[in-house]
Amino acid sequence: MRRIGVHETRFKEYGNDDVVTLFARAREYEYNLLEINGERLLSLSPLGLKRISLEARNFQLDLSYSLSLGPLYDLSSLDEEVRKRGLSTVEKNH
Repeated sequence: MRRIGVHETRFKEYGNDDVVTLFARAREYEYNLLEINGERLLSLSPLGLKRISLEARNFQLDLSYSLSLGPLYDLSSLDEEVRKRGLSTVEKNH
């Protein structure tokens, strides 16, 4: 079976900050994968991350994430300090 996914922003009109509330909507539209904005995950506790994982399993939904670091954390920056800041952010959250 082919896996079809969608980014969480597809459902932003529902306005809830809790990504778990989007799982039912994703399955309703027959998506098998939900891509979550990585910045959202950075602020969660280990328990919050575990909750997302368990709820996704309950909905038979695979998860992925995307990460947009922005100009202050640009991994390709010629400014060594900016690049190091970006690497540090990625490494501490990996």
